[in-house]
Amino acid sequence: MPPKGARVRLRCDYCKRPIITVGVEDYKKWIKAYVDRLEKARLEGKIGTRRQTTKESDHSISMAGTSAELAACLILAPWSLADWMKRTESSKPNRGCDLPASWLGGNRPVEVKYTAHRNGHLLIRPPRGTIGPMLAEYVNDSIYVLMTDDLRPDTYTAVGWVGRSDFLKHGNRKPVPVGERQRDCWGVRADRLNSMKFLFSLLPDEENAR
Repeated sequence: MPPKGARVRLRCDYCKRPIITVGVEDYKKWIKAYVDRLEKARLEGKIGTRRQTTKESDHSISMAGTSAELAACLILAPWSLADWMKRTESSKPNRGCDLPASWLGGNRPVEVKYTAHRNGHLLIRPPRGTIGPMLAEYVNDSIYVLMTDDLRPDTYTAVGWVGRSDFLKHGNRKPVPVGERQRDCWGVRADRLNSMKFLFSLLPDEENAR
């Protein structure tokens, strides 16, 4: 569990490499409270559903997605965790920008994607409120980072990442079956993603490097 107030990217005590797996158990109370507020707003008709299949629930989708985003923030910009929490609670639209570029010291924001399958796909679907198929214009000029559950409870791993150009180059249309409720999507298989080591080499390692 990363210490609160970290000012540098977290590294393994043994191999000294940046950590790509973190636990979020200490933040479960905050995550659940936030997701409960989302569910209340959904039931009141203030926000729409995120369900893509009848087997999923909005609550479980939000729990997994929020946990994965929090884990990504701890891995990539632990110094911005408080800012991420405040920004997330504002519930303002942030497609393509879960972690702003200014937090990372780079020139592109990070968009976090989640899959329950270690060998799954990084999927991008059309924005809410649009109709029709997935289009290239819906792919933001962002760093898309894929997160997945680890073998331990409440633990998430950054599998890899892809930028816009590589996504359009390697992405496949409908890489997974599209059900009746699902939107069209494009995706890149996890083993085709760039390594996290490569991403770390592109970003400053400390908060004051911004």
